[in-house]
Amino acid sequence: MTMNDSRPTVSHTGFRTKVMDYITTMQVEYPELLVFGHVGSPEAGIQIPAGTLEETESPREEVLSEVFEDTGLNAFYENIFLGSHLYWYSSSHTLILRYAYLLLSQETRNQCIHVVAGEGSQMEFKLYWIALSKTLHLQGDFGSYFHRVRHSINDKCLLQRGN
Repeated sequence: MTMNDSRPTVSHTGFRTKVMDYITTMQVEYPELLVFGHVGSPEAGIQIPAGTLEETESPREEVLSEVFEDTGLNAFYENIFLGSHLYWYSSSHTLILRYAYLLLSQETRNQCIHVVAGEGSQMEFKLYWIALSKTLHLQGDFGSYFHRVRHSINDKCLLQRGN
């Protein structure tokens, strides 16, 4: 099932609705993807920013909100809708409608620890960039659009070289 970038809510879809965000930079020699791990919880695996869609937000709005919350980044020069899919989240027995976006950033930090505070607790994420050319095993369904990210970035690189 593929849906467009409209403004669904949980009540309209019947699913929990979430977004996931592939943040890339082309400000270095080779394009890179921003990933993170939970400090002190290696079992959480390698992840990308993601979150639950609030009923008052569109997927495109939620992407920017989640990215800022998870990474502290808020400056992007492109926000590209990659697609959507249904995902069975087995640990909570929940069907998720997931929207995926590609954000192009001018950020070039090597790595950092970002503290995410919320509802009486806080988490620490170790953020780092990894070359898009590397084989990457992301947690859960986070790798679902990796091929589209690579394709989109390769197209952008070819366009830039042609100018």
